[in-house]
Amino acid sequence: MKVNFPNFWQALVMTLLLVAFYGAFYALSWVILKWLGIDVTAVGIQMIFIVSAFIIIPFIYHTKNKSGISIKKVLALPKSNNSIQLLLLIIAFISIKIVRIPLNDLTILMRNLQAIELFTVSFSMPSVDAPFLISNIHGVIFAPILEELLFRGLFLKKFLEQYSVMKAILLSSLLFALAHFRLNDIIPLFMGGIFYGIVFYKMKSLYYAIAFHAISNLSESFINISTTTYPSNYWTIYILALLSLVGVAFFLMRVKRQGPEPNLTSNDSPPQ
Repeated sequence: MKVNFPNFWQALVMTLLLVAFYGAFYALSWVILKWLGIDVTAVGIQMIFIVSAFIIIPFIYHTKNKSGISIKKVLALPKSNNSIQLLLLIIAFISIKIVRIPLNDLTILMRNLQAIELFTVSFSMPSVDAPFLISNIHGVIFAPILEELLFRGLFLKKFLEQYSVMKAILLSSLLFALAHFRLNDIIPLFMGGIFYGIVFYKMKSLYYAIAFHAISNLSESFINISTTTYPSNYWTIYILALLSLVGVAFFLMRVKRQGPEPNLTSNDSPPQ
């Protein structure tokens, strides 16, 4: 029997509960550390982030059980490779990273636009210390795997059975952005969610989405954003990236999806 769980509203409730659990965990961790007299250093904050990543696991398990989707099948290695599609997705990925930079913080963006200031972007090698390593363990390993499992492997997979492709990707991307509970950069998160959704849908493999997600998070450690009142070549690159993104999106819409539709449900009947 086909189970349409979760639909968007059920997934929204789970996402809001996930945000509430995150908030409660951070607040409780802060209070306990202060009560114990432990200084909340950068290392301590990053350790809290790593532990918090596992809060999502019960939500993955609950969704997997009720939807009947097999995690093993979701995580199956891709059986084939479309190099042209993959190349287009890589171009789109680079373009999105460029286009979304001024949107990383809406507060800064509005202030700079009012001052008629322009963004400049620089790349630097961060110091490889304990906070950097711990932060990237969370951002490059745990977060991409667990978040992609829930938002693409489970939510988007079920949405594709209930809604049009575009609506399914947009709705799952909205939930992905909301789950990070950071209003200042909700637009870049939403854009990222759309891209990972397209990757999952086109390549029919969660591994590609996880890989792009991990690379995206890692790249944030090397990008610095500042402002200047002088024109910058960045805006030329920005316009080219935007045009490239539109062109790639146009071609991707005309490239057929890779392979037949996989059966991701488990052999056992899901609980009612």
